[in-house]
Amino acid sequence: MGKIIASAFLLGLVFKVTPGPVFTETIRHGLRGGFRSAFSVQVGAIVGDTVWAVIGIVSIGFIYQLRYLETPIKIASIFYLLWLAWNSWRDSNRNFLFKNETGKTTSSNSIRSGLFLSFTNPQNIMYWAAIGSSLSGIGFQKPTANHYFVFYAFFMISTIMGAFAISILVNILFQRVDEVWARNTYRLCSFAFLVLAILLLLEIQSSC
Repeated sequence: MGKIIASAFLLGLVFKVTPGPVFTETIRHGLRGGFRSAFSVQVGAIVGDTVWAVIGIVSIGFIYQLRYLETPIKIASIFYLLWLAWNSWRDSNRNFLFKNETGKTTSSNSIRSGLFLSFTNPQNIMYWAAIGSSLSGIGFQKPTANHYFVFYAFFMISTIMGAFAISILVNILFQRVDEVWARNTYRLCSFAFLVLAILLLLEIQSSC
């Protein structure tokens, strides 16, 4: 059981801290809303990840069937990433109000953004479809429901800890930025969203 706990904890941290759309959106919201907005994005993503995890753990066969939805989910993700890129670039050209001067970035908006990014992340399907084989790889040829429950529990503990750490780091690094730095960060986020959308598009083309 110790191997499952260690593997779940490590995979949860890697899953959470890997740069991607959620990480970029955390920075974007954290610039104006501080720790609360940054963590709200992470909470939304965790809720979405939890849904995928439950689907994957309850029925590995079902999650494999959902792989047929991978392309439609990728297409939806591309459109949302392009919208985020445009929105981030647009915001970078406006009069910049910092987190202690505006209530524009609300927790509900941040949670909603993180949730949608998680739901439209095609990697979640592949990730949870591979969980069964990963448990076999560490010595559990026939994982029981208890094994999956322990894995899921420590995976979620790890992702929550990772979410706290990321949100605190974003708040510390961006709490005293000036307007020029903030604008450039928003533009960098816009570029990152655009690159992620292009990479997804290339994945779709290569799989055809």
